[in-house]
Amino acid sequence: MQQFLIHIVSEPKVFKGWGVKEEFNLDVYSHMHYKLVTLLADHLNFTLDLSLVNDYGWRLENGSFSGLMNSLVKGEVEFTTSGALMRFDRMMAAELTVATYRVQTSAIFKQPPLSAVFNVFFLPFNFTTWIAILLLLMLFTIAIVFFFRITTMIKNIGPHSSLMMTTLDTGMLVLGAICQQGTSTIMTTTSVRMAFSVLFFTAVFLFTSYSASIVVILQTPSQSIKSIKDLADKSTTFSVLDTAHNYVYLNETKIHAVKKIYQNKIIKTKPSDAFTSAKVGMIRVQKEFHAFLVDTSVANDIIAKSWNEQEKCSLTQLNLFTLPPLTLYIAKKSGYKDSIKQQLILQDEVGLKKRIYNQFMPQKPTCDSLNKDIIIESVSLKEIFPIIAFLSCAMIVSFIIFVLELMSYNMMSIFKS
Repeated sequence: MQQFLIHIVSEPKVFKGWGVKEEFNLDVYSHMHYKLVTLLADHLNFTLDLSLVNDYGWRLENGSFSGLMNSLVKGEVEFTTSGALMRFDRMMAAELTVATYRVQTSAIFKQPPLSAVFNVFFLPFNFTTWIAILLLLMLFTIAIVFFFRITTMIKNIGPHSSLMMTTLDTGMLVLGAICQQGTSTIMTTTSVRMAFSVLFFTAVFLFTSYSASIVVILQTPSQSIKSIKDLADKSTTFSVLDTAHNYVYLNETKIHAVKKIYQNKIIKTKPSDAFTSAKVGMIRVQKEFHAFLVDTSVANDIIAKSWNEQEKCSLTQLNLFTLPPLTLYIAKKSGYKDSIKQQLILQDEVGLKKRIYNQFMPQKPTCDSLNKDIIIESVSLKEIFPIIAFLSCAMIVSFIIFVLELMSYNMMSIFKS
C-alpha cells in the first residue's frame, strides 16, 4: 500500500471533512481533486493513505522545497492527491501528470460613476446639440427683441414704459423659460404671444429630454478603467487575497503596470489591509472604490449570496497575470506515472472531470437588469458636486458684483453732491 498526500491550502481550521462544504473557499480545489483521485483509486484498484499539510511547496533560497514538494523529494509520498500549479522549478522535485483544473485570479472592482470622471450635467446632449440650443436661444432673444421694438415704435411707447424690454431683460426671460420659469411680462401683440408660446413649448421638450437623460446618467457606471495601466493610474485602493501563490506571482511578474500596482498600492499599505480574506476584500469592493485580487470562484460565491442586482452590474474583472493549470505531481521515476496519466485523460474524455467541476464551482453572476424592473438609487452629493461647485462660484461672483455696484453708486452720489 502506497501513501498519498492531500493538503488544504487556504483555511485548514474550517476543514470539516470530504464532501462537507460549510464555507466556500480555495479548499474547493482540494475537494475536486479528491473526487478525481477516489475515482482513480477505484479504476486502478489501489488504497489511499492520506496525510494533510497546508503548504503546496515552494522553492526556498537554499534550493530545497517546503511542504508538498519536500515530501515528494524525500520519498515520503508516491504522488499528490491535491492539484498544484505547474511550475518549472517544481519539475526538479517531481514529475507532472496532466493538467486538471485552472485557478482563475482576477482583480475585481466597481467602475467609478460617470460623475467621478466627467461633468455629468453636460453629458445628456453632445457638443453639436449644445451649440444648436445656444443658437436657438439667441434666435429667440433676437426675435422677441425685434417684436418688442416694432411694437413700441408702432404704438409710440416711451423707453421708460413698463411695456419696454431691454435686450438683457429678454435674454434673462429666454433663459428663465429654459429653466421652466414663467414670466409676468405683458404681451400686447399676437406676434409676441406666438414667440413666447413657441419658446415655452420648445423649453418643455428640451427640459424633458435633459431630465430623462440626467437621471439615467447619474445611475450609470463609467467604463474609464479598461486596462491594468488604467487601474494602476487611478486612485483606487488595492488588496490581495491572502494566499501563497499571490505573493509569489506578484513578486515574479514582469508586467510594468502590475509592478506599479504592487509597489504603489500594496507594499505601501499596512500588511493586514494589503493581504486579507475574501470576505473582507469583497466587502471593501462593495462599499469603497477598491480593487481586490481574488480567485474568481470564491468571489462569485460571495457575490451570488450577498450582492444586489445594481452592484453586480457595475463590476469589472481584469486579469493581472495568468496562472498555470493545476496538476497532480508524482515522485521522480515512479512506475505509476503512465497508468495515472492514462486514467486522468480518460476521466476528461468521458466528462467526469467536467461533471465534478460543475458540481463544486459556482456560476459567474450575471447582470439581469434588462430583464427586471430598473432600480433607481438616491442621488448622493458626490453625483451633484459639479452643480454645487457652480452655484457656489456663482454666488461669490454675484456678491462681488453687488459690492462693486454699491461702491459705484456711492461714488456717483459723491460726485453729484
